[in-house]
Amino acid sequence: MNAQANGLRRASGRRPDWLVVTGGKGGVGKTVVAANLATLAARSGRKTLLVDLDSGTANLHVHFRRSPKFTLEDAASSRCSPMQALTVIAPKLAALFGSSGPSELALGSAARMHRAYEIIDEVAKDFDLVVCDTGSSMNAMVLEAARRANVQVAVTGSDPASVTDTYALLKTLHHAELPAPALVVNNVQSLQEATATATRLSKTASTFLGHTIDLIGWVRTDRAVRQSIIEQRPLCRRNASGAASDLQALFARSVASLSDSNQRPRISPSFV
Repeated sequence: MNAQANGLRRASGRRPDWLVVTGGKGGVGKTVVAANLATLAARSGRKTLLVDLDSGTANLHVHFRRSPKFTLEDAASSRCSPMQALTVIAPKLAALFGSSGPSELALGSAARMHRAYEIIDEVAKDFDLVVCDTGSSMNAMVLEAARRANVQVAVTGSDPASVTDTYALLKTLHHAELPAPALVVNNVQSLQEATATATRLSKTASTFLGHTIDLIGWVRTDRAVRQSIIEQRPLCRRNASGAASDLQALFARSVASLSDSNQRPRISPSFV
């Protein structure tokens, strides 16, 4: 594993970009989006670190058919070294997977959270991009990821429950004085449905929070998505499908947004 990890090292000392994938509701496809964006980033030549921040209910490893010996929480609890918690998935792609079950990170231990981010920062020095899959609850762990994000995208469905929970996410970020994420509308029949969902959310945010929200991408309803989950292999590794094309378009827009973000001042993490 060490030899593989050494192959991921990069020469540049620049802090890696952070792309954070979040959502206000479980089951909207957040992990699918994160897994595919990370895979596409690695394929584009970026050394990519994928991090599962959904402590207690982490399942990102399942999407890659992996059973990690150690997790980010193990490293934060000193049960292993940071590099022992790193799982190499593919050339230029590695992950710090999360834990399932009882979790001090999920319970909000400030000391464990602080140590977890120290570990992420230590490991991330060897990467160009960090892609985070967060939990659906806006706890301190998720808010810290939002502070570090160059680009944050929120995944939602078009149904009323998803839209309501996404607006709750926007309110939480607003009250924490953090930028609004760009919106990804998942599992919809058409661009028109995605646009209508984004417009509805944006109007509500404009009225009550004083800012709008941009649509950065959409992913159509596609049986290939479910099949990729069953096969435990990201969709973009399969043959081309409509949803795979949507994910590739989302990745291209996310990369463009990352480039734009590097021209703007960054929000400092709450601890370094």
